[in-house]
Order: sequence, then structure tokens, then C-alpha cells
Amino acid sequence: MKKLIMAMLMFVGLIVAVSVILVTSSYLRCGYIPVHETKPEQLELVYGNPEYIKNVCAYKEGSDGIVVYFTLADAQGKTIACNSGTVTINIFEGEKEIFTFSLIVSKDYFQKATVGLGSFQREVVACCLGRLKYSVLGCKPSGWGKVEIRFWKPVEMGGEILTGEDTLLF
Repeated sequence: MKKLIMAMLMFVGLIVAVSVILVTSSYLRCGYIPVHETKPEQLELVYGNPEYIKNVCAYKEGSDGIVVYFTLADAQGKTIACNSGTVTINIFEGEKEIFTFSLIVSKDYFQKATVGLGSFQREVVACCLGRLKYSVLGCKPSGWGKVEIRFWKPVEMGGEILTGEDTLLF
């Protein structure tokens, strides 16, 4: 019973964290590469059938959490949004899995952002999973870690599982 209550509290905490970041954030950034504000006239998203996860980005934000987002790409490599799908996120500290969670995402989870600097600057469509506080993870990780993302495409798009990962320093 105690494990069920803890799982429910973790679920509620993750939903709140994801909701807050999606509602209040107009910036995404990866590591120390700043992201530029997206202008409203640029917000038209391209929806399609993703072929692969192009990028997973996980980085420490503040002293008590990490931010995770990923991008999907079509067969030509262009970042796109998807109308729906199921995402599973697994977070590892070293080789030990410390957190796993699945989430059904809709088109509202995808947003357009400009990432990178200088010649690396580019516009992407990202699915932001938000800032995950260490309290949600159930521990304060340290050292190197890894974030794995699995995206299940909707059945009408083939139902395949797309995978991607990123390493991070907690």
C-alpha cells in the first residue's frame, strides 16, 4: 500500500512539474547553449509520422532538478510534431535505474523553439517533458547519468517504438 501511495505521489508530482513548465516556459535550452524566445508568428507546427527520435536533451537545472525534452524527425530529418503517442522516460544514475515513468502526450506537448548559437542555431519542434525535481526522482543523484526515451507511435502511424538517449552530469 505504501508503494502504491508513493507511486501516486510521484505521478502527481511529475504531472504538476510538466504542466508548470509547459504553461510558464517560453525557453528551452540544452546544456549551456541558450535558446531564443519563439515569436508567436513562428508557432505553426508541422505534424507528421515520425521516423526516429532525432535528439534527446537532458541537463541539470538548478541545484535540485533536471530538464528533459526530445525531438522527433520525419524520413527527411526535419523535426516534426506528432498528434499523439506514449512516452516512457527512464533515468539512470550510473548503471542503476532511479526513475521510470510513462506519459501519454498530445499535440499540446510539442512546441517550436530556436536552439543553439551562431552557426549551430536552428529551429526545432520539441516535446518538453519539463523539469523533474530530484524529490520526484526519490533521490539526489550525483555523477554521470543517462536519460532514455521511448516513444510509441499511435497505431494509425504504425505503432512502432522509437528510442533515444542522452547522458548528463547531475
